[in-house]
Amino acid sequence: MHLSWAGRVVARAQPSALGARILVRHATNDALQRLPSDIDYYTLLDVQDTPNHGWTIDLAQLKGQWRKKQAQLHPDRLVSRPAAEQHLGAEQSALVNKAYETLRSPLLRATYLLQREGIDAVEEASSLEDPAFLMDVMELQEALEEADNQETVDQVGVAASGRMDAVLTGLEHAFAQEPRDLEQVKSLAVQLRYWTNIEKAVREWQG
Repeated sequence: MHLSWAGRVVARAQPSALGARILVRHATNDALQRLPSDIDYYTLLDVQDTPNHGWTIDLAQLKGQWRKKQAQLHPDRLVSRPAAEQHLGAEQSALVNKAYETLRSPLLRATYLLQREGIDAVEEASSLEDPAFLMDVMELQEALEEADNQETVDQVGVAASGRMDAVLTGLEHAFAQEPRDLEQVKSLAVQLRYWTNIEKAVREWQG
């Protein structure tokens, strides 16, 4: 940003990965502007240069950009603006939150990146032709269901965490390939959903 001759803060337009341009504030009247309908989350949060096709994200940078955007859209900064602009600010704030929650989560980020390539969202019902993997999942699920002490639950949590780390390493390699193997990415994302659900169940048991 820079100060105009009249002392107003003027926001510079940021280039969009989709060819659109974001202009949060209008240069002349400082009014909040509507965002392009096709803006992607990386552009919205100004993290377009994320390596490995958007996978290897700097979470500290992402959080900083999220806080910056939310500060710009805070209701206190729009309290004197027209009701329509305040409503627009609330809508954009919600979108910024959704973008942040999506990109900070490995599972949601993988799903989002697949969707950008026209691949349907990853669902647990997606077919997996890996009997060994499915047996591994079932064994951990059964162990958790039958657990009656903290030690057993902790063991399941450690096992699921180890499986998840291996999947995340696989996704790192898959996204780094040129060209990317999107079928491999999808398969790993499905596996990630299973391990994420087991880790969630472990936390709920502990909580």
